[in-house]
Amino acid sequence: MYVLSLRTLIVNYLVYIEMSSKKLIFLCIFLVGITLFLYGASFYNAVVGWLGVYFLLGGLLVILILYVYDGLFHVKQNQKL
Repeated sequence: MYVLSLRTLIVNYLVYIEMSSKKLIFLCIFLVGITLFLYGASFYNAVVGWLGVYFLLGGLLVILILYVYDGLFHVKQNQKL
């Protein structure tokens, strides 16, 4: 039940909300970071775990910066300068 609702949430987020390719790439980097962190934690590999943490934080930081930038400097089509 939980997996179905999570899948629905992801599909709604990616399909119904317009997402640029840059945001999608950094979202994938964020997901790779989570995967590397969990792999490093499971197999006691500190280098892979820390690499996953850096990917995770870097992807999250860039996604937040892009959303703030779009919110502040986005000009709508019908809005005149």
